Amino acid sequence: MKDCSYTGVMDPVRDLVLARLDAIGETLKSASVKLGKNHAYLQQFIHRGVPARLPEETRHALARLLGVEEARLRGLAAGGFPEPPLSEMALPERNAALAGPVRFTGKIPLYGQAEGGADGQFPLNGSLITEIDAPPPLAGVSGAYAVMVVGTSMEPRYFAGEAVYVSPRVPVRAGDFVVAQIATHEGEPPLAYVKRYLGRNDKSVRFEQLNPAKRLTFPADRIVSIHRVVMSGEG
Repeated sequence: MKDCSYTGVMDPVRDLVLARLDAIGETLKSASVKLGKNHAYLQQFIHRGVPARLPEETRHALARLLGVEEARLRGLAAGGFPEPPLSEMALPERNAALAGPVRFTGKIPLYGQAEGGADGQFPLNGSLITEIDAPPPLAGVSGAYAVMVVGTSMEPRYFAGEAVYVSPRVPVRAGDFVVAQIATHEGEPPLAYVKRYLGRNDKSVRFEQLNPAKRLTFPADRIVSIHRVVMSGEG
């Protein structure tokens, strides 16, 4: 089945989906249509990791179509226990800009963009500025990185040109400052936001910015990753 090939990092849920589709003679496109979704829905889930986890309603329908127990499409954490709610964990990174393990050498990558949008968003498309020294909280942390703040939307907490240091391994809880990546259009890199994380439900994820004070809400299925800021300073 040509459209079931995968070019990224596989996980058990996506492995299962591809194996069952092949077994029942369905394609990613035909299965997406049967779920009542856009024809590219499952292709994006498999190839791009969007959404990071299947919404409950979609998960139920897909389980029926594939002939598997719904729980098998939830995924299991290490040790075989169910994954904690996304509001209590750092989401797995699925953006090619930051994909793959970062070998710790005393340095971490610093990503950035020259200009940001109205809410301080910018494309995080692998634009490596340089490598900087890893601060003690990130010493030896695989996948750690830093992002250059753009715009003034998070003043007086963070200022333009300041680096925020990010760990993808630390659980994210309401009230934490984070770097969130939000999917946009097909073929375009996610937009990155430095914001305060407020919480989520099955349909949406909420963030807060400081200047001007406002709340931002995004559909849950557009969230690529939410990683906690552990410290900040000059890059």
